[in-house]
Amino acid sequence: MSSNDHFHRVPGEDSDHDVYPAFEIKRNRGGLIWHFVHAWYLPVLHLIVLLAVWYFMARYLPGKTFAIGRGDGDSTRPHGLLYQSDMTTVISVLVLGCRTLAGACQGVILWRCIFLLLEIKSLKFSEIRFLSEYHLPSLGTCKAYPKSFFVWTVVLIVILALPAQFSAPVVTGSVTWTPTYEFDSQQQSSSIFGKPTAGNEWTWYVDYQNVRSFVVQESAGLANMESYLIPNNSTDGRTIILAPPARRPTTQFRNLKNGTSIEQLTVPFINITSFEWIDYTELDLHLRQIVVNNITGYLNISQPDNPLLITLEGVAAPLKPTKWNQSSLDTSQLPEATVFHSIKHVALQLKHGNSHNGKFSCSSLTDTVFQSIDQSLLQYKYWNGELACFSIARMNITAGSFECESTSSNRSSCILSASSLAVESSETELSLDDVNQDSLIDEIFAMLPEVIALMVTTGGFTTAYTVHPEILTHSIDPELFLRNAITLGYQGSWSAFTERLGSESLALNYFDPVSILIVSVSQLRVTIWAGTHLLLTLSSLILWVLHNRSKSTRPVVVDYILSLLMLNNSAIPMNRKNLDDKRLKLITERGAGLTQDVLTYETDREYD
Repeated sequence: MSSNDHFHRVPGEDSDHDVYPAFEIKRNRGGLIWHFVHAWYLPVLHLIVLLAVWYFMARYLPGKTFAIGRGDGDSTRPHGLLYQSDMTTVISVLVLGCRTLAGACQGVILWRCIFLLLEIKSLKFSEIRFLSEYHLPSLGTCKAYPKSFFVWTVVLIVILALPAQFSAPVVTGSVTWTPTYEFDSQQQSSSIFGKPTAGNEWTWYVDYQNVRSFVVQESAGLANMESYLIPNNSTDGRTIILAPPARRPTTQFRNLKNGTSIEQLTVPFINITSFEWIDYTELDLHLRQIVVNNITGYLNISQPDNPLLITLEGVAAPLKPTKWNQSSLDTSQLPEATVFHSIKHVALQLKHGNSHNGKFSCSSLTDTVFQSIDQSLLQYKYWNGELACFSIARMNITAGSFECESTSSNRSSCILSASSLAVESSETELSLDDVNQDSLIDEIFAMLPEVIALMVTTGGFTTAYTVHPEILTHSIDPELFLRNAITLGYQGSWSAFTERLGSESLALNYFDPVSILIVSVSQLRVTIWAGTHLLLTLSSLILWVLHNRSKSTRPVVVDYILSLLMLNNSAIPMNRKNLDDKRLKLITERGAGLTQDVLTYETDREYD
């Protein structure tokens, strides 16, 4: 008989007739190290793969960018990026691989639990089938051994191994794809005018009133256009519609994409750092006369001889002691470049009405588009009985220009926005050091009364009450209105000056935006998924401890199929005479349960 066959003796029988093929559970009889590796490599491999996938999902993947797929057959990848579909495939493969290993580990754990129960306790064949099919212990097993620490530990092992099989949707749902953009390779454009120079255009502006009038009209047009493009932001339930401080309205870039990054371009900058309403009595007497005297032209359309002396609510003017004097300008050179950083007093007409019936006064504003303010208003009565009410604001203003520069690879500090009709700075915080000197600041402030009057009287300046119909039923915040009027008027005037007085076209660089997706990962979901798989690792660890501390001192079962084929309960009737009544009753009630002490007294010796 081969030395590789295992035999055993049944006690009490004649040795010449008690030798037959062994039916004990088949085990690997290799070396100790090899057997340990063979028996426990799956849980270790599963743990290694789990940690690798967790690191990939929770640490490596967040913040990575991917290209948007453009259909089959398109192999282009902006900046060499993988497509979103490629990465979703990778994620699916990783999760599937981890789940496959978890399934294999769970199967190993289940069968080892079955064999441990067979050797230490007993199982019905129906209970074996239930455990192998549903991966859960049957109630019959628990009822048979209600106080057995060993059995309940096996139940815990089986339950801990279960959640990993159902956690895949948790991790696949943890990935969020957010649309964003990057910038393509550098390109060049020369379609924008450069800075104003002391050339023919400047001379014509100084010498001819019609040129100045044209600049005023274009300034108002650009400002009105920009008023429709102000972003609507909500802060603490209040609708805030403030123009950005560094923005240039222009029609020169209509052939470029919205979101294009632009370098080497100058944009106007104006920032109202503080704002307060003051009592008109705090205003210098001379400045008060400027507000109420129409001959100055400050709050009518433009010139003293204009017959339209009564204007709409909303006309505003930065006040200065002297009116703009065209003849004082030097035709041979531009004014000195400066950065304006000082206080300006601005008058705003809140209301005008007929005072003949005595129902209208500046102390009680009704039927007006503006909200009331707490300060006393300056009033002026026209020749026809109309009464105008003016509020006075004190503003701390910083004005100049801002240079668009590169901030990172293929990215500039200025972005083409608002349907390609404005270039604005993407910087959220601009300090005084970022503001450049500009030679047109005084000219722009001198022109602002005319520009704002034209913006309002033409009905184009609609910010805060026609662009956003949801607030039509509310009165307009005069501070918000005046801030935007000054900001938009300055930016529109600066842009009109620059485009009309620039004698040279400026070659500048720009980068087209490329739509991509950026990944964000829910750390909670990934942690839950990893936790369910770690329960499987814990289950394997408890099984290892249980096996080492149980009555079964034999090596861990590895060859499950062969072991099942070798199960033979014929020793039960053969050993019937050696069983006491209690043990025999248990076998009868539990079916053909195979326990170590019932089946055989096994020895590891081999017989020749």
